[in-house]
Amino acid sequence: MPRSSRLVRFSSHHSASSKYHETLTRFWMEQVEKRLDRSVCLGESVRRVQSELGDKNMIHRYYSADRLNSAEAKERWIEPDQVPGQE
Repeated sequence: MPRSSRLVRFSSHHSASSKYHETLTRFWMEQVEKRLDRSVCLGESVRRVQSELGDKNMIHRYYSADRLNSAEAKERWIEPDQVPGQE
């Protein structure tokens, strides 16, 4: 079962299915995956990831508010509409 399906099932079980957002979930999961260093111990790798991803507003460098808040983004993955550093 895909990870997102498990998350949807989990959120439904806890009466929070309306809070699940596919694009937000996938964006952050991909950011973690890019930074996870499997050559060091898990604790150290997690500390590094937390340090690098500590800015919760980072996603807004990739997505405009309109795109991220759209029903489409909530339901399925949509590509970013902004390029970081070119605002």
